[in-house]
Amino acid sequence: MKTVVDKILEFNEWLAHVSFDLPESYAVRNPFQGENRDQIREITKLFYQKYYADNKKRFLTLGSSPARGGTAVTGIPFEDAAHLYQATGIQIEHFRINRSSSDFLYNKKVIQ
Repeated sequence: MKTVVDKILEFNEWLAHVSFDLPESYAVRNPFQGENRDQIREITKLFYQKYYADNKKRFLTLGSSPARGGTAVTGIPFEDAAHLYQATGIQIEHFRINRSSSDFLYNKKVIQ
């Protein structure tokens, strides 16, 4: 039986081969394509194996925030390089960027 991490990594691999027919002035930033794709695969593998290596029911929120300084670098939705390192110890060479749009995951305040 596949674990959640197996399914996520398979999905990410599928994303590596997705392309879109967009107008000339638009582009898709896909962290699973391009020059850093091997590093992104390793980062996502380490991250998801650490937190999703089971068969518990999960919700996975997909998104690009914080875009080219975060998800495009880490391959993990809503995660920038600085938070990723602080939370997991996974280090991305040449990236120490912290984006405020990823702070909400670490904000301890709960709005009721």
